Amino acid sequence: MLFLPTFNGLFFCGALGAIAGLILAYSKDKTRLTLVLPVLTAFIVSTIFFLGIKQGIINGSLTIMVPALAYFIPGAVLSTGMFELAANNLVSGAARLVQGVVILLLLLFGVIIGLQVVGLPEDYIIANTATPLYWWAPYIGVLIFTFGMYLLMCIRNKDMLGVLIVLLATFFGQQAGNYFLGGLFGAFTGSIIMTMLGTFLERSKLRTPYYVSIIPAFWVLVPGSLGFLSLAALVGQNYSSSIASLIQVALTFVAISTGLLIGAAIADPLTIGSSP
Repeated sequence: MLFLPTFNGLFFCGALGAIAGLILAYSKDKTRLTLVLPVLTAFIVSTIFFLGIKQGIINGSLTIMVPALAYFIPGAVLSTGMFELAANNLVSGAARLVQGVVILLLLLFGVIIGLQVVGLPEDYIIANTATPLYWWAPYIGVLIFTFGMYLLMCIRNKDMLGVLIVLLATFFGQQAGNYFLGGLFGAFTGSIIMTMLGTFLERSKLRTPYYVSIIPAFWVLVPGSLGFLSLAALVGQNYSSSIASLIQVALTFVAISTGLLIGAAIADPLTIGSSP
């Protein structure tokens, strides 16, 4: 619902997400399978998605498939890598960035294989969009997403209030920034609010662990999803828009990491800087 799908798209978002969840549950104790899990899940989900597009059952864009793959999309990894590079932690920052890019490429590889198995041309990787849901859909989506993170991360009941506060504050801060100055300022504002509020709640009576409260909020900022969609557009030979989108994604990572640095400097949750 954060991507404003149609009712048709919302139904298939849930169906594809359920399939991805079953794959994750099946592979839980299978170490060897987890190594290829991003490619395997992307292949299965994309095959079903593109088959639905081909048969005219699914109406919408590639964003319908993104929630089903959200577990693997490395938005937090990429943003943390940028944060560490900005904090002069070059080795760990570069390692995280490489890891994030590799995961995105693995997901994209699975999607391309699924596209070829179905037999659609590559320009179908970016499908036509349809009329989205109402304006209130993202706000309901945040609440549903919070409950999903509660189940996925096995968050303690006493920490849920703190997680919900950080998530909603980040979302509304991002929306306000988007409204006044555009998407980059929204990502910047959201990351500052997320960092400062997460630190405050950890030190307050709630005692919500910092990383427990900010990880769900990272997903709301959706930088990894934007990167995945931009790479998909590039494969679909939509070169001009995809290159512009990739630049926008890179700037979004910079905005988020800068917000993390400023928020950390104000709230002082971390020791910023590198070791001598």
